[in-house]
Amino acid sequence: MGKVNLTVDDRVESNFRQTAFTVKGMKKGFLTNATQESMELWTDLVKAVQAGESDEALIKIVRD
Repeated sequence: MGKVNLTVDDRVESNFRQTAFTVKGMKKGFLTNATQESMELWTDLVKAVQAGESDEALIKIVRD
């Protein structure tokens, strides 16, 4: 498993942590799980946009 050390804007971090906590609950690994899901979603969306997929296909990626 890889490790990533990031520096992000305080507002972005705070919003991410708050949203991750709301969605995942305060369980061990909630932040790691939310970060991994976010990275996967972002890469899927970028690939879909680059492939010229329709708006409906992009919405499906986000909803799944």
